[in-house]
Amino acid sequence: MQHLVRPVARVSLVLLAVAAMSLAGCSRSRCCPRRVHAPAVPVTPPMTAPTPAEPSQPEAPMPDEAAWNADGSATDLGAVVARFLADNADVVVFGELHGHEVGAAWEMGLLEGLAAGDRPVALAMEFLERDVQPAVDAWLAGEMDDAAFIKAARQGPAYATTHGPLLAFAKEHGLPVVAANAPRPLVTRFRKAEDAYEAWLETLEPEERATLPRTCAQLDDAYRAKFVEFMGPQRGPTFFRAQSLWDDAMAEAMADFRAAHPDHRVLFVVGAFHVTDGMGTITKYKSRRPQDVVRSVVMDHAESTRTAPAPEARTRGDVLLDVPAPRRAHGKAS
Repeated sequence: MQHLVRPVARVSLVLLAVAAMSLAGCSRSRCCPRRVHAPAVPVTPPMTAPTPAEPSQPEAPMPDEAAWNADGSATDLGAVVARFLADNADVVVFGELHGHEVGAAWEMGLLEGLAAGDRPVALAMEFLERDVQPAVDAWLAGEMDDAAFIKAARQGPAYATTHGPLLAFAKEHGLPVVAANAPRPLVTRFRKAEDAYEAWLETLEPEERATLPRTCAQLDDAYRAKFVEFMGPQRGPTFFRAQSLWDDAMAEAMADFRAAHPDHRVLFVVGAFHVTDGMGTITKYKSRRPQDVVRSVVMDHAESTRTAPAPEARTRGDVLLDVPAPRRAHGKAS
């Protein structure tokens, strides 16, 4: 702090310091050092102060969601439901980011919207394995309470806020629910086996075979390349056996349901990787029912606000649902 001092004959340094403190309006406890030395000669303040740097403007936060058609135009949940109904979609695929609240809201909106359409609707779930179908049917029929069903269906703590509301809606409105996935213990056994799928299937008990698809193909396509790149060259080829079995199991479960109930359209909820770019489970489903109309919504993380998705992102689904990328703490996703 600088003070402009008028010369005064023989004013003591102490009085001059006190006067300076009084003019500055500060107290010792707030801004003054313990000792004050008045300047020996008047000091002229600088003519101009340095210009402060402009504060950096923070990037605008991502909205909770942004939805895009494949041509890059913006859309929303209501428009998507109307479009899929107009397309007379037989299967509507929702590729989710697991546990995301925006995804849960869209899934419920899609189920409600499709159920209000002109065709009956069924719900197919990756998160229910095929061996729990009897428990699903008993619960839907009111023969099993919620607690017993959650235990029998092997659902975790997130069930109440993620997929539980979808199943509750299905039960309330009498919608069928397809437990689509292969049981994880059997998938693990197949991954560790060396036999081809058909030969390995013959080694199982009849009740185990009943929970698995009749065929399983490990296609050498762009989906496999993407999976191996993601998992790494050491683990990727082996784990692709498991991934292929999951995809075939879910595709066959929906195809069998559609064959038995051709009037029903199906809402299929699954992890986004299984269906991105129309690959994985969608490829396996179309190989079984090529005549069916399949439409998809695929979630994706966006690092910042987008005015439109990048061209390469538009192919991920008929609709791309952008949500903010998760914040990171200590180098790991929170």
